[in-house]
Amino acid sequence: MANLLKDLLPDAPREVSILVTAAEAGVPDSSRDRISQGVDVGTGSAVVAGSFAASTPFRPEAGTASSDWCYW
Repeated sequence: MANLLKDLLPDAPREVSILVTAAEAGVPDSSRDRISQGVDVGTGSAVVAGSFAASTPFRPEAGTASSDWCYW
């Protein structure tokens, strides 16, 4: 996935790094879990973003963006 994103987004290395790290940290799975529990997108995104920020060097805003991307 990392190589594909790097090829598709050659001018966005930071964004690629966030998306790859989010995928490796399980953000898509966490997002799906929240949806299946009936949690609304805003709340689910905030919860997943907080968890992402706590387990990576990225700020919560990066987790929110990657989580929102996974919801779509």
